[in-house]
Amino acid sequence: MNRMHRVIVSFAVLFVLAGPSLAGAERMPDRLIGLLALPQLFGHGACDKFEAHPLTLYAGDDSTVAIGEVRVDTPWTFHEVGGCGGLEIGVHLFGAQGAATTLPTSEFGYEEPGALVLALRGNRFRIALENGAAWVEPLAGATFHPMETLVAEKFSYLTDAWNGTVCADPGQSGSCRNIDAAGVGPEPGVTVLGHREVAGEIWFEIELPSRETCGEPVPVMPRTRGWISGHDNNGELAIWFHSRGC
Repeated sequence: MNRMHRVIVSFAVLFVLAGPSLAGAERMPDRLIGLLALPQLFGHGACDKFEAHPLTLYAGDDSTVAIGEVRVDTPWTFHEVGGCGGLEIGVHLFGAQGAATTLPTSEFGYEEPGALVLALRGNRFRIALENGAAWVEPLAGATFHPMETLVAEKFSYLTDAWNGTVCADPGQSGSCRNIDAAGVGPEPGVTVLGHREVAGEIWFEIELPSRETCGEPVPVMPRTRGWISGHDNNGELAIWFHSRGC
């Protein structure tokens, strides 16, 4: 399992066990639905010289009272020989004791981090924090990358949370069958053919093994096509993508 997937799955487990810790936060399905690019915190890529702006945190999707903010605590340091480093983003909850916490992120592209989005309502996004979640309304320029777009456009794979079945129809457990994927190894690559939402859950039509092998031998197994749920029953991702390609 790669590092980015481990980070995301760990937060899915946290939310299932603990739920939101912020007072007044509305209980929402704790499943990652996409990534939010925030130029006001990260700029437009590594070493971008940008003007940072704090991101206000709210307990609810219609709340007007701020409960904290996410801000750049340490900006990029630019080295004389080229390159940069040291950008630090902190989550600061008003009235909280102790140091700021780190904003959980995952890359949607090479060195392009995005906040983990759990829900959206109008112009607001519910994003994961280290302990719970909060709603934000980012400045203009923020871009939401839905899960269905990310796995369709990137080199995608099945995670350890995939249950080993594919279904003839999305959302129809009675049409599912086990497939023999023993020959493809861990995190088998897949081609995403389409998606559909059923009862609030995103399903993906996939083809296994993937049409793209990144130069590796094509797995010896019958080509299989069918539908899988994007998450398991615990909210963990069953399918994800390699943000940096092969």
